[in-house]
Amino acid sequence: MAEAYFFSSSKTLVEYANDDRQWYNSISPEFGYWLGYRELWLYALRHFPEMTSTPPKKEIGKAKPSVKEPSVELWHGLGKLAVELGFRTPRALELSKEDPNEVAALKFLREIRFHSFAADDPPVQEIRTILSRIKRSDGAKPTPTTTCAERGEPRERRFGRPFEDSQDRDRSFLYLSYMYTDDGPRNNDITSFFVKKNTFRSFLGSEFVDVSLCFLIS
Repeated sequence: MAEAYFFSSSKTLVEYANDDRQWYNSISPEFGYWLGYRELWLYALRHFPEMTSTPPKKEIGKAKPSVKEPSVELWHGLGKLAVELGFRTPRALELSKEDPNEVAALKFLREIRFHSFAADDPPVQEIRTILSRIKRSDGAKPTPTTTCAERGEPRERRFGRPFEDSQDRDRSFLYLSYMYTDDGPRNNDITSFFVKKNTFRSFLGSEFVDVSLCFLIS
């Protein structure tokens, strides 16, 4: 069904970080579809705790992760990314047209003033403008490691939803450039990122991995 809504383009978008996105000439429609489908999966894997009612697993000795209200901004970002990648489904188009800053401004004012506001009211637009100037950033990112000399990710943590600490630690590495590049030197044990990377590739495949490296290594 997704293929019926995919519209190929001469350009392919590759995300390296939240604030680092590059457009390249596309090799083929099939490659564009392959790349885009996996980028959408990675977006969801990075942000699922803020987009759904499913938090990461609880760490021993820590409080249970709270269930968060779904982020309008992140759902808008998913829809916008899907459309940019060529997946113009009705839901993606709907999400891409929403203004998350306007939604947040309306929600804020209605909660503190207890009366209705319209989207074009001056207070709403003032707050919307302030919010639009705030940009998400992944910050400085160290190079991820897939193996380690000491004890790595225990077997009982290698399946199902990620645990809270590993989700926070690995979130900024859940991009194609990390999924489809070499694992590096072998060591005694594996890290939580190794688990995520190999689970991703096991389910979503590597058939274009050789031709994709010219795009992904930046």
